[in-house]
Amino acid sequence: MSAHPGRTSVTLGLLAAEPGGTGRRRSSGSARIALGGAMALVAGLLGLAASLLDIGLIDALDETIAALGVLSDAGGLSILERVRIAIAAADAGLLLSAVVVLLGVLAILVRRRWTGGAIIVAAIAACAAGSMLHAAAMLLALAGGLLVLTGGPSRDPMRRRTG
Repeated sequence: MSAHPGRTSVTLGLLAAEPGGTGRRRSSGSARIALGGAMALVAGLLGLAASLLDIGLIDALDETIAALGVLSDAGGLSILERVRIAIAAADAGLLLSAVVVLLGVLAILVRRRWTGGAIIVAAIAACAAGSMLHAAAMLLALAGGLLVLTGGPSRDPMRRRTG
């Protein structure tokens, strides 16, 4: 509660920001959506950091391979082609992490359950595209998306919605 009557402080939207400020807590579903969105936001930022780390390491590996003059291995692809594929995958992970960050912010702002499904789809795609470190970060986004998806108003048929 605030020291000033009629005013509330809003942290992640957990308190009702109404004119006149009653200080009532929002529904637990809305708080769950905000928490899931915050988890997706943090996971997306961790995924961005993991992708940047991957791109830096792969780029250093590419320079080392080019300096050593090693051009092929026993497989069908040359090592440089494999490095280019890894860079493309890290770039896709970077892009999908940015999408997860934006969806996390959107979930916090609009508090709709459909954003949870979008977070889950983006997190699964980012897990497939990125490295193992990136996939670990996206597991947090997956959990956040599930929280957003299960949040929202209660489904009790005996309870009537007002307003």
